[in-house]
Formats: sequence, C-alpha cells, structure tokens
Amino acid sequence: MNYYNRSYRKIFGILVPALVFLGFVIFAKAAPTVTVTAPNGGEVLTTSKIYRITWNSENVDKVSIGYSFGEGSLNWIATNSDKYCKHKLLRLDSKFREYN
Repeated sequence: MNYYNRSYRKIFGILVPALVFLGFVIFAKAAPTVTVTAPNGGEVLTTSKIYRITWNSENVDKVSIGYSFGEGSLNWIATNSDKYCKHKLLRLDSKFREYN
C-alpha cells in the first residue's frame, strides 16, 4: 500500500507539497450571548405598569429572568450543570447599577 501522496495541497491559501496530509480542523462552539434590548438602561419605570422585557440571544437554549428586591430571596433548585455553566449573583443599587 502506498502511503505517499505526491500532490500539492492548498493550506490557508498557499500551495504546499504534501507527502501525507492528515489534517482536521477543530471548530470551537461559539460562546452564548444574551443582550437585553428593552429596557436597556436610562428608562424611568412607573410602579404597577406592565413593561415588556426583550432580548436577543445567540447559542442559548433558554433564558430565565428573575427579580428580587431589598433583602429579598429567591428559591433556587440546583441542577446538574456542565463545565460551561455559569451562575452569577448581582447586587443592584436603587438606580439599578450593578455591583459584583
């Protein structure tokens, strides 16, 4: 069996001689992103009025929105997650500025 290939291969736009070309490309999964489109800052929200929260997401299966105020709390059920899962706790002041 002849393991040599005396052809030329184009790699990154350059022709190179190849005796044996065993190659592969690893494609990394794109990072998930969520961008809140409304309200997105600067709005003055009125009590008891309904506001629509909208967002754009890429490479995200589900989006969950939570709300807590003052010394409030949230009951959360821990789930099995893989190494790509990230949990984040935010602290906001009265002007909705974020403090990590």
